[in-house]
Amino acid sequence: MEHSFAEEVKKKTMTRILTITLALIFALDPSNLAIGALAQDDAKEKLDYAMIGRIKEEGLNRSQVMNHISWLSDVYGPRLTGSPTIKQASDWAQKRFKEWGLVNVHEEGWPFGKGWSLERFSANMIEPQVSPLIGYPKSWTPGTPGVVTAEVVYAPISSEADFDKYRGKLQGKIVLAQPAREVNVQMATVAAVNAATRDEKLPRKALPAPTKPNERIE
Repeated sequence: MEHSFAEEVKKKTMTRILTITLALIFALDPSNLAIGALAQDDAKEKLDYAMIGRIKEEGLNRSQVMNHISWLSDVYGPRLTGSPTIKQASDWAQKRFKEWGLVNVHEEGWPFGKGWSLERFSANMIEPQVSPLIGYPKSWTPGTPGVVTAEVVYAPISSEADFDKYRGKLQGKIVLAQPAREVNVQMATVAAVNAATRDEKLPRKALPAPTKPNERIE
């Protein structure tokens, strides 16, 4: 029993030492664990460290990630399934893949239905004064046969009873169906923040000590 107890204590002590050692190694340099894993893999498979170095060099010094993001986000985006822009983005990607030497680059399409794209949109209030409105049509919204000018009606419809309330009264109208949102303008807070920001940006210079009569200050 004494021998078993001593062996158990020794085993637990060695386990704690090993745990602390691994924790220190990871805290000092986590890459050591990765190196150990690579060393084990290296025993099974010969790693091409020269190629790994070339990949790192290409990614760190000649990365094209931001250029590709710009093409897919700014030039050919945003885009919806079935839209002309998604076709343009696909053509651009296939061209790039072929330039890189990839083979069997092709599309795999599937039946989807009609696409949708926004060509142009604008909305303006014309009475009592002209004012541009900020808005954006929802995807797959039907277009209009030219400019539409109509009376604006506020009709919040949130229940079946509201349909009966406005039935026959909204034809030919521009309907605002969402509830109005209250916007509180806190001018005092905004002014205080602007003043504080302005004061932080002003150059600070120590004031000179009081001077005696006829004494110059430089």
